[in-house]
Amino acid sequence: ARVAVLTSGQLASAVAPHAAVQSAEQAANCAKRIFLVKKVPLFRHLSQDQTEKVLGALQFGRHAKGEYVIRQGESGDAMYMIARGEVTVLINGNAIRTQGRNGCFGERAALFVEEGS
Repeated sequence: ARVAVLTSGQLASAVAPHAAVQSAEQAANCAKRIFLVKKVPLFRHLSQDQTEKVLGALQFGRHAKGEYVIRQGESGDAMYMIARGEVTVLINGNAIRTQGRNGCFGERAALFVEEGS
């Protein structure tokens, strides 16, 4: 799965500037990222400037099938937005839901810095 991570510090400051779009491919990638951010209820009503700041703070990473993004009980300070693929949420080793593209998890951890959110 391809998962975007936004830490609580990045969420709070969102200071990284949004890079200028210079090609059709960059424009398409930018549009996909904007769509990803706007699908998250927390970010739906952000202004264009605020959305660009969140976009500038995102860090994308890839996770292989079966690889953990975060483990239950770990201290969390980030939220995760699924750009591609699927992520299964496990609680006490039991699958409770599977989320796909444009899904997100960990919002509370990014906002409140909670144990194992």
